[in-house]
Parts: sequence; structure tokens; C-alpha cells
Amino acid sequence: MAELDDKELQRYENLLLKVQQYQIPEREVTFFDSAFRKHHENPTTELLAFFLNMNAPHSLHDTFYKGFIKSIQDSNTEYRNFEFGHMQDLGYEEITENFKRIDLWVETEKALIIVEVKIGHIQNNPVDDYKEWAEQQIEHKQKEIIKMVLNIDGQCHFPDWFGLPFQNLTNHIRPLLAQRAIQDGLSKWNVFARDFLLHLDNFYEQNEVNMDVIDFVVRNHTSIEELFKIREIAYEEIKKYILKSLRKEFDNQEFKAINELRNKKEYRGWRFSTDDSATNTEIGLFLNFQDNPIAEIWLFLDLENKDSSIKGKVDAKLKKSNHPSINKINWKLSNQDFNTESEYRNIGWYFNEFDIKEISEVIIYVQRIINEFD
Repeated sequence: MAELDDKELQRYENLLLKVQQYQIPEREVTFFDSAFRKHHENPTTELLAFFLNMNAPHSLHDTFYKGFIKSIQDSNTEYRNFEFGHMQDLGYEEITENFKRIDLWVETEKALIIVEVKIGHIQNNPVDDYKEWAEQQIEHKQKEIIKMVLNIDGQCHFPDWFGLPFQNLTNHIRPLLAQRAIQDGLSKWNVFARDFLLHLDNFYEQNEVNMDVIDFVVRNHTSIEELFKIREIAYEEIKKYILKSLRKEFDNQEFKAINELRNKKEYRGWRFSTDDSATNTEIGLFLNFQDNPIAEIWLFLDLENKDSSIKGKVDAKLKKSNHPSINKINWKLSNQDFNTESEYRNIGWYFNEFDIKEISEVIIYVQRIINEFD
């Protein structure tokens, strides 16, 4: 490997420091992340209707309704001073005469609010049909028809409708929910409602495009590619170091290494063995610098046609290992690696810090056992 001079190393270190500025923070996981249909509009609408309904068994009274009305008033100047009055009725998945579906509607003393809930779909709904249904509902009532789209970014493409982002709604409801918890005590429904609001907030975070990260990658694309190449060279150097250590220790044997990916490519690994081995015995080394253990060494000792007493002898040798992270000794049948029903000794050593010298010493120790019993 060509040596990197100090200037090059400093440039790459500076680049890595800049990368840390663009780390996307992990969002808080909610209960809804466990649901298969968590990003579908129907369950989201149903839950919103449930919490808006003051008569539903959640004991939150008009908390969601007050926040809902306040978010409309603050986001649309036309309704800033509009007196909505108390809620009278609401519904969801309303079927019109033309068999179209209105996601959600809320009727107050002074208005009928039609809500189209959008999470990821385009805005191509039959809104004229929705308006006709609404006009029929208030035909003999002095009420205002308010038409709104509730979605991630608050953008609305329908004429005479307005958009309301989820975060605007949650920002108005959350303080009222906290007041309710102080007043009535923290209930399971208060916790569930808080998680629901966080779930709506997360839609925005998942939809947000981080232009700073895009710009950074575009500006530093060449250097980033160089870092990836250096990483691959480093892996090859690790393999070369292990092979060199084995060949130096066992100068009468020739060793080879087969590259291996493990656990959905998160681990980089190799299987080391001798060229003249008559069995499938191998030593595996697997690296994953993202988590602990960052390195694992595994002995796959092929015991086909071996005397049964070898098990005890191998165990005795392994127990003398000075490495503290040796796994529990366990014999098992395995046909996954070598397409055979042979019996293998399957045992590993874990490393929470990467020390290539220590790793090579353990591999040499394992190879001595192989030479004695294989």
C-alpha cells in the first residue's frame, strides 16, 4: 500500500470531521412504528377522529378539538377571528352520493369542516363532489363550509381549499395535552395521544430533504470516493497481515484466505485455512467497526472421521486460552457452511477493541490446535 503523507492524512481527517456535522439525529421511536400500516392515511384519520371526538372513551375531553380549531385560526387569516363554537358532530370515511370518500369532517355550531388527509399520495381527489355533499348537509343551516388538506408540508393544490401541516396541528394540541395531564393526571390515553402526535411529527422528518448533506456530498464526492478506496485497501492490509503472521509462525505451511460477507454485508470477513488441509477446517475472522464486538474469531474444526475423544482434548486446549472473551464451548452439527453433515467444533472469541497484533496471536493459537488435532 502506498504510504499516505501527513498532508493527505490531515485532509481526510478534516473531511471526516466535517461529516460529523451532517449526522442526521435519530428520531424518537413511537408505538406506531411497530404497525404494518403506519404510513397509511386511513388508520391515521381514524385515530385523529377518535381523539377529536369528545365523547370517545379517552377522557381527554375537547383537548384535540381546541388544538384543531386553534391551528386553523392561526394558519389561515380568513378564519383568525372566526367563532367556530362547540363541536356538534364528526365523521370519517364518509360516502357521498357518487360513492366518493371524504376522509374526515367536523361540524361545529358555525361551520362544517371537510378534511382531506394526505401522507404520501398526490392531490387528485374529487373535491367538487365533496363540496356538493357539504352543501347538502348545511342546506338549511347558516354555517360556513371550510375545506382543508391536512398533510406533511401544508401545501394545497385544490382551489378554494387551504393546507395545514401536521406539525402545525401537533404544535397546537401538545400544550393542551400537557395541561390536561397536569389537571387530571397522566393516563394511558394521554400517553397514547402524545405518541400519536409524535407519529405525525415524524412524517415531516421522514419527508424532509436535507440539502446541506446533498451539497456536502456533491462538493466532496471525489474525496469521499477516495476514502472508500482507502477503506478497501485497509481491509486487504488486515488480511495480508494475518496471512503474513501465519506464514511466519508456521513456515512449513502455506495459507490462503477466502473473502466473506456476513449479516447483510455489515461484517467484513475472511476464512483462513491451509492449502494442504484434507478437511474443511477453517478459522473465520469477521469485522464490524460500527458496533461491539467489532471483531470475532471463529474456529470451524471439521471432526469427520475423528475419534470421539478429540472433543475432550480440544476442550482442554481451548479452556487454556488466555483471551477473556472466549465463548462457551459448544459442539454442534453443521451443514450450512460446507454442504456436509460433518460434526464441527464451533467456537468464537470476541474483541471490543481492534488490536491487529492481539487478533493475529489468537488466530495463531487456534491454528496450533488445528495442527494438533486436524
